[in-house]
Amino acid sequence: MSDADLPVPGWYDDPEQPGQFRFWDGTAWTQHRAPKAHPAATGQPAPNVAIVATDAGSALNQAWELTRTCYWRSAAIIGVFGLIAFIAVMLAFGGVAISTEEGFDGLFEETVETTWDFNPFSVVLWSLSLLGYLAALAFGTPALLAVCEAARHGRRLTVFRAISYAGGRLLATVRKGLLALVIYTAMIALGAAIVLLGTLTGFPLWLAVIITIAYTVYVLPLLTVLLAAPAIGDPAKNSVWEGVQVFAGDWATAAGAFYLIGLVVTIISIPMGIAGLIPLAGIVVTLAYTVVQYGMYAANSLLTWHRLGGDIDPALSRLVAEAPIR
Repeated sequence: MSDADLPVPGWYDDPEQPGQFRFWDGTAWTQHRAPKAHPAATGQPAPNVAIVATDAGSALNQAWELTRTCYWRSAAIIGVFGLIAFIAVMLAFGGVAISTEEGFDGLFEETVETTWDFNPFSVVLWSLSLLGYLAALAFGTPALLAVCEAARHGRRLTVFRAISYAGGRLLATVRKGLLALVIYTAMIALGAAIVLLGTLTGFPLWLAVIITIAYTVYVLPLLTVLLAAPAIGDPAKNSVWEGVQVFAGDWATAAGAFYLIGLVVTIISIPMGIAGLIPLAGIVVTLAYTVVQYGMYAANSLLTWHRLGGDIDPALSRLVAEAPIR
């Protein structure tokens, strides 16, 4: 039997002990077992019955459930790497400031005409800024999806183990992330080139409408696949390109889930925005909403990846198998 014919990683009936579930890592049985009676006794789903959204409505419900279940762990991950990203942005501003005669004042005052006086140290700050931002994405995204994946199986993964997992696959995440970025940028560039060419040659309105609709219902929702593939896809497989190909056959459901969740997040943002005007308490409300927003989109990305049959990193499957049942 070839590797392609082997079952996907997950919990199955133990062939040696009928009263147990046993974890299959995609190539062989592991030593991780769970009694079949345990989930029922605790009110938890059986460990081999993982959440998979089949339509936009169930994707919304299940994304909310995963976000609620993982809220505090997601908040910790988003907080840590959000802070790193914030520092990276500040370093970029610092690089601009020391390369202008006006300094920081010139960055935020519209009436000040900026005079550039290039400082070589700016390159150092910009490089650190770029590395910091990429590190936040390369560590934060896999860690966030890892805790969601554990919750999908009814298990609890600690923040430390999720971040450790992200660090262990850092090179694969960066490599696949760059490929995803190239694919996504190429699709946007193609649309922009068509629009530019059409403008120079007499662009018909109906073609502009078609391109806009295509970008809205296909290219933007494609982000759900291009987020999950680099973060939790099998490092040994070309999961990014395979994900793009499979997405083509299920784009309608993916687009529906993407925009339905976007609608709900937008509706939630209205009262959150009003509450955010309250001194001090507004900061807490804004941070709480940020976790919900990123958590919902991350959970939907994970659910979409599973619905499309995306491959999961065996290391993550083993990590989930070792995590305690909630």
